[in-house]
Parts: sequence; structure tokens; C-alpha cells
Amino acid sequence: KKTSKEPEPPPRPPKANEKEETLFEIFIYHPLILSLITILLPYLLYTTYHYLLLQRPDIITTLSYGLITPRPPVTHQSAKHHDERQLLIIGTMSGGTVQVASTLKTALQLEIGHENADARRSFVRDGTVSWFHGIRFLPRPDDDDDDDDVAS
Repeated sequence: KKTSKEPEPPPRPPKANEKEETLFEIFIYHPLILSLITILLPYLLYTTYHYLLLQRPDIITTLSYGLITPRPPVTHQSAKHHDERQLLIIGTMSGGTVQVASTLKTALQLEIGHENADARRSFVRDGTVSWFHGIRFLPRPDDDDDDDDVAS
């Protein structure tokens, strides 16, 4: 039995073609990071494009020194500043609302949406074609009759 400890061999020096990677290189070239970059970068560009065109066209006008002037944004409806929508077409389910929206987009070059009224997030600044928005025009149920039936 050996009682004395043998010295450990010195660490092997790297070969000429081997290069030690730094922590940053290991992190940046990791497959997960590369896939996140390829997914997040286009999404960031997409949301920035929509934000600038739909909510802040003044930034585009300022950066282009007035050469590019996009349409103004649709503002919130408030008592002081009321921005009315130009068009709301109401139809029935399967009544051709998709075709009407598509025809208005192509024939009249309008920003018309189908079943979408959020002009701050999508290009529907001229109006909406929808069957669901017709619900606002239905009469509300009469709550007073229900209370009388329960009491008697």
C-alpha cells in the first residue's frame, strides 16, 4: 500500500485548434438562446410596427422629418375628445359579413375589420363588419318582471 500521495499531473494545455469558451460565448451560442432570439426578434418588430402606426404615428412623422405622415390614431372616447368610427355594419351569423369586409377593404381601400373593433391594436380605423356587435341593439331583459314573480 502506498502511503504517500502521488502528485496530480499538471492540467493539459489546450491544443492549437482548441479554444476555451468564455461564459458569454457559452450563453450566447446555446441552442435555447438562439431559438429565443429567432422567435422574439420578429415578434418585437411586429409589435413595434403596430404600436408606431396605430398608436404613435407622431413618432414616425418626427423621425422622418415630415416626409412620412401616417393616418392619425383612433383616440379614446371621452367627454372632451370624441372620435367617432365611420362605419359599423351589422349582419347575421353566416350572413356574408366576411365577404362584405373583404369587399370594402379591396374596393374602397378602407381599413375595415371583421369581428374586430380594437383600432389601437389592429388596422380597423374605418370601421367594423360584425354580427356580434349587433347584440348591443337587442332590447335588455326586463328585470322588474322577474322580481315580481319571486315576491308573490
